[in-house]
Amino acid sequence: MDSKQSAKKPTIADVAALAGVSVAAVSQVISGKGRISSWTAQIVKDAINELGYVRNHNASTLRSGKTNLIGIVLHNISDNFCAELLDGVSGELEANGKIPLFIQYGKDGASLENRIDLFLHLNVDGIILITPYDVSDDLYIRLSNTPTTYISRNCHYNKKHHIGPNYFNAVETATEHLIKHGHRNIAFIGGEKDSYSRAERIGGFFSALISYDVIPHNEWIIDCPNNQRIAAEKTSNLLTHNPQITAILAYDEMTANGAIHGIQQAGKSVGKDNYIARQIALLCLENIPDTAITNLTYIDFSLKEIGMRAAQDLIQQLEAHPGQPNNTVPKLILRDSA
Repeated sequence: MDSKQSAKKPTIADVAALAGVSVAAVSQVISGKGRISSWTAQIVKDAINELGYVRNHNASTLRSGKTNLIGIVLHNISDNFCAELLDGVSGELEANGKIPLFIQYGKDGASLENRIDLFLHLNVDGIILITPYDVSDDLYIRLSNTPTTYISRNCHYNKKHHIGPNYFNAVETATEHLIKHGHRNIAFIGGEKDSYSRAERIGGFFSALISYDVIPHNEWIIDCPNNQRIAAEKTSNLLTHNPQITAILAYDEMTANGAIHGIQQAGKSVGKDNYIARQIALLCLENIPDTAITNLTYIDFSLKEIGMRAAQDLIQQLEAHPGQPNNTVPKLILRDSA
């Protein structure tokens, strides 16, 4: 074979000739579609490897109108919330022959729209948007012709193709657990005042208190920025001035860490014994990584499963069988703290 021939890229016809099968059979093996015997599939794969054949993705895209690329836009890839979701999203997409592409964006809307523009330019088949913020109506309109699934920290009951943690039900469950174990003086610490996620959590908190005829104390509901030192100071101050408090719901992992220090600063300890040792029960309203506070009771939102359901919802849209993703049921993971 001369140099000119050796430089020529092998084609699907070359693979078919070497394998002794039809071009259609090679195409079916490559695409994973059609009824092909395992023996035929193997000789085609051997021919592909021997020739070094690489599928012309652009050509197949022109024929099918699909790229199998899925754009995943997220706010912070290092955040525990996003990391667990991505595990479920990417695993489910790859299991269905899709290629996930990830990109981050900042807090400003322009940054998000630039990322969306990039994926639309790449002709992705669909988009999964993971965001802690509400999506603007303008963005909904721009994506109306692109299959899109939205994952947010809030559960948008009235919006199509939205999935996220149900904080209301989760906090209701956590509060009921504390009440059933004898706690009636329960405080809530953490979250910014204007946060929708915080409002949803407090709604579940109040719902459980009212259901069990427990009088809510508004002064025991403390807002707090995502700062461990401030959470410790506010917890210590709250317990010092309200010694009757026996249990605390912490908004997230950062607040829970601060609350532990605050409880200790107030001369108390964390634990289940609120009768003899006068311990303070502490429950975190967020997933806790296995590497974090291992003795802390917390709510598990099954974020990986949420990611999988979001990917399934997008695939259903691509296959023209759109439905509405079901939100997962949060679980209470009991440890030593409550």
